[in-house]
Amino acid sequence: MSVDDARVAPPGPDWATRRIPPGHAPVWVRIAGEWRKGRIVEWVRYIGREHEWEAVIAAVGPQDLPWQGRYRFDGESIRPRHDDIAPGE
Repeated sequence: MSVDDARVAPPGPDWATRRIPPGHAPVWVRIAGEWRKGRIVEWVRYIGREHEWEAVIAAVGPQDLPWQGRYRFDGESIRPRHDDIAPGE
């Protein structure tokens, strides 16, 4: 079973969002079929959508393609990073 890539969040009006600092910033993000190191800069939730979260993610370390940005959160393609060992499939 393969993990899908993280999904970029569509743009929306910032006035309709609530932004929250991360509790655990280091994450692994699945991009182009590979796990990449990132850190959550902030959580974003649209007012009225309590169960849908987005994460603004910055790349960590050297990157071979620009991928940082705002992603729809799901626990499979964006995972907490506790060490330098990438998650398995």
